[in-house]
Amino acid sequence: MNNTKTKRLYYYIKEYYLRKELLNMVLIILFTIILAVIVPLIPFITGKLVDNIIAKNSGFLLILVNLCTLQYSSFLLERVIQAIESISMVRVSNRIRKDFYNKIILGDYLKIKSYSDAELLERGVGDIEEIQRITFSVIPKFLQQFISGIIAFVLIYNIYPLFSILSTFIYLLALIPVRKFGNHQKSVSLERRNVDVKIKDIFLDSLRVISLIKSYGKEESHYQTFKNKNNMWSSISTKYYLANNFYRTFVRIIDALAPAIILIFGGYQVFIGNLTIGMIVTAIGLIPTISLPISTMVNTYLELKSFSFKIKKIIETLEFPDEINRECSFKKIKGISGNIVFKNISFTVNNMQILKNVSFNIREAEHVAIVGKSGSGKSTILKLLTGLISPTEGEIYFGDVNIQNIDLDILRENVVYVQHGIYIEANTIRQNLVQNKNINDELIFEISNATGFHNDINKFENYLDSKLESNGGNLSGGQLKKLGITRGLLSKGDIFFLDEITTGLDEKSRDKVFSAIRRYLKGKTCIFITHDIELAKQLDRIIEIENGSITYSKETKYVSNRELMNGV
Repeated sequence: MNNTKTKRLYYYIKEYYLRKELLNMVLIILFTIILAVIVPLIPFITGKLVDNIIAKNSGFLLILVNLCTLQYSSFLLERVIQAIESISMVRVSNRIRKDFYNKIILGDYLKIKSYSDAELLERGVGDIEEIQRITFSVIPKFLQQFISGIIAFVLIYNIYPLFSILSTFIYLLALIPVRKFGNHQKSVSLERRNVDVKIKDIFLDSLRVISLIKSYGKEESHYQTFKNKNNMWSSISTKYYLANNFYRTFVRIIDALAPAIILIFGGYQVFIGNLTIGMIVTAIGLIPTISLPISTMVNTYLELKSFSFKIKKIIETLEFPDEINRECSFKKIKGISGNIVFKNISFTVNNMQILKNVSFNIREAEHVAIVGKSGSGKSTILKLLTGLISPTEGEIYFGDVNIQNIDLDILRENVVYVQHGIYIEANTIRQNLVQNKNINDELIFEISNATGFHNDINKFENYLDSKLESNGGNLSGGQLKKLGITRGLLSKGDIFFLDEITTGLDEKSRDKVFSAIRRYLKGKTCIFITHDIELAKQLDRIIEIENGSITYSKETKYVSNRELMNGV
């Protein structure tokens, strides 16, 4: 691991573990050291007990009491350590998840959208859950086993030196294939995870368009796609588990070999009178303690190899760049001018130029349609105007203020963006309309009646207090659209961006919606992204985008029907 990666990893260990869990860590280390001394004493005293019973020594009762006390103390300490570890583990996981989600919400839009939903979901849920297996308890646990192992080695050495040396040598044999196996596990684990993400992508995509899959009779083809990926996952998982079981079998054979050899050789020493039965019992009981630090080191190494890339992915996400204007230090402004200037704007992503030297001015209170074929760059303009993305070249002004000098919170307080896809949370109709703003029912009734959404509200038993499903599962496409428009008109903004607001509406609903827009958005700057010719004709000006460039920008009365038909 290079120096930079080591520093980053240390930073996150310090941030999530040392800084917030220092007390618990100290307690774990303290209890671990006590446990490390107790553990090897149990087989040692057990051997003494056996010798005293065989010799019919009356002191065996005191030894038995001491043995029971140590056993109980060991059990209690293990439970206390596990409890502290669990509490800390949950708190650390909770902090990582909150920071992860916060980064997704506040991070750079393009960076976030460069990953699939399934990939980010896997990082935020599966990967974080996985790394809980390696907690700060690993070091104290190894410390406990290392101390216990040293004590066990010394005790066995005092019984018969060859036993401790021979058993340590045998256990070290388990380290021979560990590096090769670890690299294999890392490769297979990464491959397995990537296929797992692709399977999740198929699930999520299918759920989003399930109605279209059924409508076009594509069930079988989608099932075959899933089946192929699932078979690939099964094949990779089989390789993973076979290799894992093979190595663990090898380790178990090694673990069993040392006690077996000591038992055979020690039995002979008892037979010739060099050792007592109690000594053999002590040695056999202590030998596994010598292997524990070795096995813990091996298991930790293998686990880190298996999901070190997951730790890397989580850290990568936590280091996503923030939106450039968030919490900026510029002077706060109370409002934003409705005069919008696009000056020589170009936008390139993934070596693909979306906008090419686009320039236009929109006057305050003007209602402008931006038309063009799908993929021409219309929605990109709105994303630039809301600060979701930044231009590769050029400048955007609201009045005489460059958008780069406007705090994003201020920008989004003054700009209302009604998107093509309507966001619905699992809450009441009222909450989905007012979005935690203080808006009275009279105004909700007035505007929803103007947009035609009031009739849809009346169909629900509890009216405004009726619960909506997440993503609007219990609303039709037209109802979703009207809810989004109503919510937009209830917002207190001075500039409105409306993306395909009439798509999915019948002619009557479209006319009613546009009538409401003219009434409530009069005097406000509005930009409409639309393919609706009738809507475009009713606006002040039309700008056509083709292949990322402006072909014309005219007052509507100067746009011919032919030009308009070509543009939509």
